[in-house]
Amino acid sequence: MTDQPKYSSATVLLPLLLAAVMAGGYFLGTLQEVTSVTNFSNEKQDLIKLNRVLNEIEVKYVDSISSDELVETSIGGILQNLDPHSSYIPAKDLSNMDEPLKGGFGGIGIRFMILRDTLIVTNVIDGGPSERQGILPGDRIVKIDGNKITDIDLSNDDVFSQLKGQINTPVTVTVYRFSRNQFVDFDILRGLVPIKSIESAQIIAPGVGFIKLARFAETTPVEFDMAVKKLINNGMEKLILDLRDNGGGYLQPAVQLTDHFLKKGKMIVYTDGRHNGRFDNISTQEGRLLDTELVVLINENSASASEIVSGAIQDNDRGIIMGRRSYGKGLVQEPIALSDGSAIRLTVARYYTPSGRCIQKPYGQGIDYSADYLDRYENGEFYSIDSTKLSELEQFKTVGGRIVYGGGGILPDIFIPLDTIGNSAFLAALTYSPVFSEFAFNYVDQNRKALNRNRNAQDFAMTFDISDKIFNQFIDFAQNTHDINPSNYGIKASKERIKTRLKIQIASNVWGDDGRYAVLVQRDPEIIRAIEEISK
Repeated sequence: MTDQPKYSSATVLLPLLLAAVMAGGYFLGTLQEVTSVTNFSNEKQDLIKLNRVLNEIEVKYVDSISSDELVETSIGGILQNLDPHSSYIPAKDLSNMDEPLKGGFGGIGIRFMILRDTLIVTNVIDGGPSERQGILPGDRIVKIDGNKITDIDLSNDDVFSQLKGQINTPVTVTVYRFSRNQFVDFDILRGLVPIKSIESAQIIAPGVGFIKLARFAETTPVEFDMAVKKLINNGMEKLILDLRDNGGGYLQPAVQLTDHFLKKGKMIVYTDGRHNGRFDNISTQEGRLLDTELVVLINENSASASEIVSGAIQDNDRGIIMGRRSYGKGLVQEPIALSDGSAIRLTVARYYTPSGRCIQKPYGQGIDYSADYLDRYENGEFYSIDSTKLSELEQFKTVGGRIVYGGGGILPDIFIPLDTIGNSAFLAALTYSPVFSEFAFNYVDQNRKALNRNRNAQDFAMTFDISDKIFNQFIDFAQNTHDINPSNYGIKASKERIKTRLKIQIASNVWGDDGRYAVLVQRDPEIIRAIEEISK
């Protein structure tokens, strides 16, 4: 989904008409009732035919079927057959899908986990409603508005449905405070709970800043400005921008972020569609980072807006792109609201990088679009670049004359293979269970005072190690609580990765994202490789 310039009514007439026909009910009368449409074009007659099919199903189908369900299914099916990214969003799902891009939601401001049907607060959002009322990490929420929520097979959806709500609406939670063995009631007014798009901004080597950007949301430009200002004040001269696993978001925040790095008059991205034509996004020279050395990290899950930034940096020879080929999502969706609160996101254009590369990877008849990730894995693309395949791709040139490649996605300037050191079936079994989060929470719960003696997350990352004693306790915990039995090979191969993941999880439980990335930047081989490159 993206921000886009305004389009003429003709651009959206057909999908809106289609949605109106299906959402507004069916023609249930005689042929005489539709004689007023006999002058419609062939395209409009096709809509009448579709409506006739839906009508016949409702009136004559052997089993009873909800007309609402039929309409919902029909809209989704039509859009799904257009392209891989046009989609229908039911009204009940729209708010949840938009929240990360809007930058927040109404709630009480906690992070939580459900451990053996008990809702446990793992982190309290700084400055949020819960922190202001005195809720603490480790508190067990046992009642919401007087209703007991323990021992009821509690799910995340159950929690969200009761704790999220309109800002300034009240909710009462009863917590059991383990450290004092007491129950406490808290009356809380829901407030804005931010969903930050920047998860980390820190100095990770002398003069080297690091920004981890998770998505491109409405709040991203302001967050990025603040992060850059902080890093510059802390001595940043070079920047590693981590866009790995960033699936995109809005177009304009991506354009505004890229504008920080380019001098005036440079192409950032252009879109081109059948109805709305070409629209160019040009840099304005309003950014803070025009001369800052830059490395951008991408991987196979970097998509859409992430690819806009990567493509613009690469085609303008403004920085080094490192990692693996990005996802290849270059179709522009326009959100169209429907009368019942649902919406469609309709593909209206394609993205092109400054050199003219279309970001979108191939799709259509004979292509299993959903299997692309598996195909890349089986073809060995995650582990090496096949020069013979590169020769088959269409070539483009950067502003400096370097060769870059089309065919979908952004190919990095420096390839970094997927890290498989330490993998084992035992590690996979641990990863696909909640054992890391459960053990880490128990450890933090029992050692909270000792852990808080660290001044901050960076201090913890530098001084705390997972001892063999803690490691062995974890192995016993995995066996006893989740029946995950270690093998000799699994222990030998994966011990260090298990220790690293435990340390990350413990740090995250105490300091949130700050803790997670304080540890990660020291252990992540791709970040380490980027530091080496930018420090040359």
